[in-house]
Amino acid sequence: PGAYVPVELCWQPLAQTEKPYAVFVQLLDMSQMTVHGAPGIWGSRRTYPGLGNLSTDRWTPGQPFCDTVHVQVSRDTPTPLGTSIEIGLIDPETGNRLQATNSQGDILDISAVRGLSILPADAKPVAEQPGGYVLDHAIALKDVGFGHTLDDSLTVTLTWQALQPVTFDATTFAHILGADGSVLAQVDRQPLDGRYPTSFWASGQVITDVLNLAPMPDALDAYRRERELGSLALNLGMYTWPSLKRLGVTDASGTAQSDDVITIEITPPTEEKTDP
Repeated sequence: PGAYVPVELCWQPLAQTEKPYAVFVQLLDMSQMTVHGAPGIWGSRRTYPGLGNLSTDRWTPGQPFCDTVHVQVSRDTPTPLGTSIEIGLIDPETGNRLQATNSQGDILDISAVRGLSILPADAKPVAEQPGGYVLDHAIALKDVGFGHTLDDSLTVTLTWQALQPVTFDATTFAHILGADGSVLAQVDRQPLDGRYPTSFWASGQVITDVLNLAPMPDALDAYRRERELGSLALNLGMYTWPSLKRLGVTDASGTAQSDDVITIEITPPTEEKTDP
């Protein structure tokens, strides 16, 4: 956050425009969509090609060129964050954007490409060490922590580490099971609510993700009863979308886990006692 990102844009002019248009470059958080379908913006720059020296109304058709635009990352950007980069042209007088299409001529609502990771200023990778469980030889589960809340929810803190660059976006699943195997609560989502997909994880990077699992309304009584008995368990893992194929899971000794699921007993909450 606060740093400048150099974004190199390479253009292939097809024709000149009637008037000069400005270029805009934005860093988007696609997980932070508003009710109107607009993503969060954590950095933006509007300028003219070549700082005004390569005006669109004077472009030479068929003569490609590259231009670098420096975009400052907002100092308030939540980290870690995997961004997309939106690029386009805009009429500076009206504020209207030029409509973008793909190579097949389909209209694009957002002309964005895969962007970059934005990390805390003090972020440093650590030596890759397999944790208690390893998923797809690429992601280690280093630690799992539980926290019980007053509203019957369970917070699960997962500490992951990328053992090598991850080439896919995985979805985490966490299911609370009763003694009979019934699902009492569940969460399925990408890490950090989709803000930091696994394909952005760098080798050695440690990622902490907190899940909040609330029991389903029709399972609340069973959840409370089995929580007191200490008979709850957590089933945990990852899968890819849309195939729903789970990532293979092995334990520290390299033994494959049944159904590619990590099962952990949930410690019942302890009651705080006060002196009379």
